[in-house]
Amino acid sequence: MTSAGDFRVMRRLALAAFVLLGMYSAAAQSSDDAVRSVTNALRAHQYDQAYQLAHAKLQESSNDPKILTLEGLALSGLGKKSGALADYDAALKVAPNYVPALEAAAELEYNAGRRAQRGRFRIQDEGGILGAELSLK
Repeated sequence: MTSAGDFRVMRRLALAAFVLLGMYSAAAQSSDDAVRSVTNALRAHQYDQAYQLAHAKLQESSNDPKILTLEGLALSGLGKKSGALADYDAALKVAPNYVPALEAAAELEYNAGRRAQRGRFRIQDEGGILGAELSLK
């Protein structure tokens, strides 16, 4: 049997969990909204707007690999290839297995004509988990 005091403690814990879940959900919704907005701007070839939206979101959470990659795509669309590569590299430092950043960086390197002599793309199996690495020289 539980006492009335135990019930109050459990109720407070449940309320705290509910509030924290709501805060997390709001933050996740905000991130999803930002990703959606940037993606829509990229699809419309509005690279400057996409960059501004991604850059603003990165002021809030600078280590979000999705937003870093999207900002890199916007910079690439603006012709700022070195800035795009820097964003992809930053995304990969946070999430080394984030495939969209790997693909974008590899494509940018390939299109720049640097191919095998300038870049190295390696996929390795570490304990049953595939890992990928892009080394830009």
